[in-house]
Amino acid sequence: QALAEAVLGLIRSHLRVPCMAEVAIRARPHKKLCWRHRFEDELRYRVAEQALQQTVGYLTYVLSSWEKIAELLHSNQKRAIEAVEAWATCVDARCLDSGHVSHVELLILPGEPCPLPPESPADIEGTFSTRLGISTVLFSDAMSKVWTHQFGLRSLQGPVQATEQEVCARGNSYLLELDRIVTCTRSEDGAPHWSSKAVLLVIKKDATDRVATLSLSPPTQTGLLNVTCTGLAGNILAEINCEPDGTCDQLQMQLANQLGIRVQRLKLVLPSGRLVDHSQRKTMLSEALKRQC
Repeated sequence: QALAEAVLGLIRSHLRVPCMAEVAIRARPHKKLCWRHRFEDELRYRVAEQALQQTVGYLTYVLSSWEKIAELLHSNQKRAIEAVEAWATCVDARCLDSGHVSHVELLILPGEPCPLPPESPADIEGTFSTRLGISTVLFSDAMSKVWTHQFGLRSLQGPVQATEQEVCARGNSYLLELDRIVTCTRSEDGAPHWSSKAVLLVIKKDATDRVATLSLSPPTQTGLLNVTCTGLAGNILAEINCEPDGTCDQLQMQLANQLGIRVQRLKLVLPSGRLVDHSQRKTMLSEALKRQC
């Protein structure tokens, strides 16, 4: 019986199977960085959650804590950005006209201490989530959720509003609320102890293209081209060895992968200051650089 109760408690605490629950958009970036309404609707109903699943893996998303998911998201930024932008272009190819995704982050905000709701039962125990899932539908008591919902609103109002104001002030990010969780326990003397946390997803956008100026260094001993890529501030972004018959297009893709950005947001500039345009993308790199030196 003890083992069965332990397994049941694990399911209640961690099983989070998506049921197309709506995600609340708490803040938007400036108008020029906003996605179209069509994609924002998809973001609220499925994209935010499915992008997380693609980044960390479906089973990990379903069975792991939000803290673990936040850790994995932090270490897999490129995959997370690609997942969000892939959904954006799938829903509306013009979405990327408003800028690209530069960062995706999951915030876990602890609630502030506050008194329990008046007349709330002292024997409520368990973890209560605002997300729809198997554990929510099968195991959550409706009356208990009323009290825990009130507690979550009060204890998280300050932290969530402060984060909203910070994101709005930056003007370059979406802020989405994925979940609110209230955990109810009892101390050894039977006194109830409730705590809460909010799970927020931050999607940062950037309309600025990365620019890399190319310069040709002496070839390597193996005959490869040695191309130095320099940023606008004069900092070296990368040094790349290319085949002599490599094209500008191939170098752009290789550099974009190394920098962890979309190839469409990377602009190459020749030593003369001329931008590599669409007509030169298939030009041999050695020819383009020597011609412009």
